[in-house]
Amino acid sequence: MFGQGVVSMVLFNWVVFLLVNGLALAAAHSAAGYFIREGDGGWSLRLVMTGILYFAQLTVTVLLLGVAIRYLTPASVIGVSVVLSVAVLYSLRRYRRPWLQPLSAGGRSLWASRDRALVWLLILFVIQVAVLLAKVVWLPPQIWDEWVYHLPPAVEWYQRQFIPSTIETSVSVINGAPLGMTVLAWWFFAFFRDDMLVELPMLLWALLLVPVSYAVMRQSGVDRPWAVKFAIVIFFIPAVLLQATTVKDHLGLNISFITGLLLLALFLRSHASRHLLAAAFAFGLMLGYKITAPLLVLVALLVFSCWIVLQQRSLFRESASRLMLLRSCLLSLVVLVLIGGYWYLRNVLVFGRLHGAYETTQGEGGALVEQSSGALQSLAGRFSHFDFLTMNLQELLPRLFDYQFIYGADLVNVSGFGPQFVVFGLLACVIAVAALFSARLRAQPVALLTTTALLLFIAYLFVDYNPNSYRKLSFMPMVMISAAAVWLHHYGFLQSPGQKRVVNGLLLVCVIWSGINMLPPQYTNPRTLKDFITADAQYRTTANYTKWFVVERPQFYRQLQNFSVHEPIVYLGSDRSNFPGESAPGTWAYLYYDRQWQRRAIYANQQQMLECQGAVCVVRAGFKEMLQRQHAYLVSSCKLNRCLEIRDPELFAVLPGLYYYLGKEPRP
Repeated sequence: MFGQGVVSMVLFNWVVFLLVNGLALAAAHSAAGYFIREGDGGWSLRLVMTGILYFAQLTVTVLLLGVAIRYLTPASVIGVSVVLSVAVLYSLRRYRRPWLQPLSAGGRSLWASRDRALVWLLILFVIQVAVLLAKVVWLPPQIWDEWVYHLPPAVEWYQRQFIPSTIETSVSVINGAPLGMTVLAWWFFAFFRDDMLVELPMLLWALLLVPVSYAVMRQSGVDRPWAVKFAIVIFFIPAVLLQATTVKDHLGLNISFITGLLLLALFLRSHASRHLLAAAFAFGLMLGYKITAPLLVLVALLVFSCWIVLQQRSLFRESASRLMLLRSCLLSLVVLVLIGGYWYLRNVLVFGRLHGAYETTQGEGGALVEQSSGALQSLAGRFSHFDFLTMNLQELLPRLFDYQFIYGADLVNVSGFGPQFVVFGLLACVIAVAALFSARLRAQPVALLTTTALLLFIAYLFVDYNPNSYRKLSFMPMVMISAAAVWLHHYGFLQSPGQKRVVNGLLLVCVIWSGINMLPPQYTNPRTLKDFITADAQYRTTANYTKWFVVERPQFYRQLQNFSVHEPIVYLGSDRSNFPGESAPGTWAYLYYDRQWQRRAIYANQQQMLECQGAVCVVRAGFKEMLQRQHAYLVSSCKLNRCLEIRDPELFAVLPGLYYYLGKEPRP
């Protein structure tokens, strides 16, 4: 009977999940019909806009309940989402457009092309999507950044049932970063009370990249079969495949950025205010994903303004056009703030600066101490010096060609642009430079995207240099490969049978190479894969799969499953390194949680609670009182993968790094 009850509950959760998300998608599709109408660009643009509005609805719903109403539960989110979806469906019912008919018509057109390369690419695409979906469902979150700051806030929100302005932690990025992808992870956790689908949002963003790329090429006149083939090749960019099964936010950042640029290019052609507003939805989502997103918006608006001056001066000649532009910009600003502005408003109101707790350390007593004069001053200073530019130029070719390091989702010392960028994207970069001086080339809608991408890439060379910096730049291959298809089409290189065979062969080679090489990336643990996927659900945790816990690494993370999930654990965090080579601000907090996010993990400031000589520590006054006050008697001295030794007669060492407090009082 118990087993039948569990199965019934799982089926019920799936039914609710499909109904609620289906309603949200239907509402988003109706709203997309308002923004993208007949003659604006066809079903692909409507599909893109549907995805953007779907993510926007989920984001606004969670933020509304978590921040404004401060009652964030699965039931409340589901209820509000259903009401909002029904309201949108009813109010925008006249804009609803059929989607099966144009989709089937497009499919028949593709089939009529008798393109064998297209068939093979579609087969490989379906296989790759199935592999990625299996990874999302079966494998746990396994990237360090997910353990440190992407997922721990979602657990806090779930347990506290609201979104606090700050969270007690030594990881300052949590209290400074926009956490829009964490919001989506919370949404996909809520239906099952299980972290099975928390990485699904990034896979959905990766899938949205296909119609986005297709729409970019179709807007510039590329034939449908070639647009589909190049869109699939863009989906197979290594950076996309690697991050599609994580909670990292770079794909959402860059795909929403490209979508916003596409809609701005559409506005330059249509002069319809609704297209500016549609772009604001995309840019609003982008603002919610990364603290550097305002830089992307500024560069996009700079290029957009130049395009208006160069090509659309008529918008300023008539008072009605000027008024329309002003009204659209103001309304778009409201949308930007509504979707992505909360995190920046939080930072200003709580910390008095736009980037919140970024670039701070914990001083005496836990107070935050600034390490720099501020984000804007720091950014301006980087443009006035050439240190980063010099180092980036020295590593440009090794990173673009990815020949020095192996692949992983963190993209350490690699770009993840893949062979498709080398074969097609570099050519487009050359033409993008030429387009700056050619009115004929600038007339193509894709030129707005290539110019913006090129300028932004150059700007990043000045302001950002670290082993992971290229993961922010995945917009570059996405845009440039699309542009390559446009230029090849317009210069007639996709016409003759010989040219078609060469290009089709290159496309297939790029896709096969990426699919094979990204199947077992750096963090995969094939030795435990079989045992892991056949284990009971409660044992399919991050700690039981990741390969980082090998010899001389803390084993107790795996043993937490043997403790009750109602037994809290106190973990000692620090923004300083405990051991040589240890990352200072990181704490693997997510490893303390079970799949259902029931266990409480309580942060304690290491500097306040311990007095250490090297790796050996004794407790300070107040530590044991804190344990009794929190009714938490499990203590972790592991920050990352190495642990401090705590010497105290009342702290029993269960395993290296895991202690049990023996002086506990009975719980109430």
